[in-house]
Amino acid sequence: MNRFLSHDILGYDKDNISQKIMDKFNKFLSQYEDLFTVKVVGEKASAAKDLCGWCLAMKIYHEVAKKVAPKQAMVKELGDKLQGAKDVLEKKLSALNLVKQNVAKLKKDSDETVKKKQDLETLADLTKARLERAEKLTGLLEQEGKRWVETVEVLNG
Repeated sequence: MNRFLSHDILGYDKDNISQKIMDKFNKFLSQYEDLFTVKVVGEKASAAKDLCGWCLAMKIYHEVAKKVAPKQAMVKELGDKLQGAKDVLEKKLSALNLVKQNVAKLKKDSDETVKKKQDLETLADLTKARLERAEKLTGLLEQEGKRWVETVEVLNG
């Protein structure tokens, strides 16, 4: 096969075959259906055999591509929707992480506040006990002071 023809065939834009070309090819096939097969053409000219196979393959490819195109469009549309949902999910997860960080900070602050409250309650209880002991001691010292005054008066007098 001619290297230029081979290059054209390999670089042929099979995804954009016009319907006009396919209609002409289908009209040709309807007239010569029994004659335009790889086997029959290969018996007449071996070089044309591959070209015949390629033409028939392009026909099949075009028919399949027409059936697949709406599905590919749907896949692209759904892929776009999926990407949009993933983007929304990523934003929501990011916001959730911020909320979790805030909750963790608030929990830490709460735990520290509860600990501080417990420490203050313990200190208040200790201070109350000390105050009670100080009042008791003051009362005892007051009685002891009166006894000393009485003893001094007895000794002086």
